[in-house]
Amino acid sequence: HLEEDTWKTMCFECSPKEQKTSAGWSLYKFISNRLFRDIGDDIYVDIYSTENEAQLQRTQRVLTTFEIMSQSTSYSSVILTGDEIPKGTVLHYCLKEDFYNQSSSSKHVALNGNIYFAWKKENYFDMSDNGATRSSKLRQCGIWHKATEWILVVELPCDWQGHPSENRTQLSNINEFAFYAAIRDNLPKEISDWMSKNAHKDVDYKDVSKWLKEAFKNYVKDLPTLSRASGNSDNNDDPPSNQVGSKNSDNNDGRPASKTKKRNVSKKRSLEKLKSFQNPHVEIVEEEDGPLLEFMFEPYTILLNTSHPLYSNREKRFIDEYQHVDSIPIKDQVIKHHLKGAMSRIFD
Repeated sequence: HLEEDTWKTMCFECSPKEQKTSAGWSLYKFISNRLFRDIGDDIYVDIYSTENEAQLQRTQRVLTTFEIMSQSTSYSSVILTGDEIPKGTVLHYCLKEDFYNQSSSSKHVALNGNIYFAWKKENYFDMSDNGATRSSKLRQCGIWHKATEWILVVELPCDWQGHPSENRTQLSNINEFAFYAAIRDNLPKEISDWMSKNAHKDVDYKDVSKWLKEAFKNYVKDLPTLSRASGNSDNNDDPPSNQVGSKNSDNNDGRPASKTKKRNVSKKRSLEKLKSFQNPHVEIVEEEDGPLLEFMFEPYTILLNTSHPLYSNREKRFIDEYQHVDSIPIKDQVIKHHLKGAMSRIFD
């Protein structure tokens, strides 16, 4: 019988889209996307012509995720600390736009906007995750605005006792949400500054907050009196207390509270705010793959996505209907009423 063409079989198996080609690109992409760091020796893959698979075009050296990220002008890293975070964990981050169109990274799925883990020089993520899934994970890390513009890699220490899944896309004994919370509580300044720079400039957040407070004044007045969250004013224009730059001490002697205690205090404050019907902090975002509205409980923040088709269609309908009116006030009212509807559902 004929011997199996193992090269062709390997190329087929490594292709996430089941493309029946043995040119070599699927094998190259699979290896490149799996490696975070250099394993000690360079790896080369033969690349053949897609038209004539017997014609060798070149031999391509495999580039690792870290090798490409570290060439980015926005690349940086920081030690990550927090509840359930192993000592020595490093957060690597950079903007996707710095190299997304470069030929060296055009085949690198790991460089799509995402957050995932690296352990013992290997990446752990599911290549089939769609944009909405990746965007949701990044928003949980505190990146509200255009989340998938960022690449975050959490590199775990080699001595951490991990257990990879059978397909090596996940680490089965890890609480991903603890890492998301740790990043959100210690969001690097570069990311915070980038969000501020790219946030909506034509939204008056104080006016929105004041309007929402007035809209729910009678709603709250008819409800049983509950104690308000301590240490928080009625002015909800201030960012959540767990954002970078806040200096809160939860110990009576002025010493910083432990990460676990801060996490519990943060949840308790959010619950107290919800029980006393305080308006959430508002963020207007643009996320093509994100939901129209999203309520983030622990940072007590509501996100309104103006890039969502439902929002865009509604805004356009009102602008077309009232062509004699300046579009800015119309957009302002559309934002307010979307938020009002969302908050009614939250409070109910």
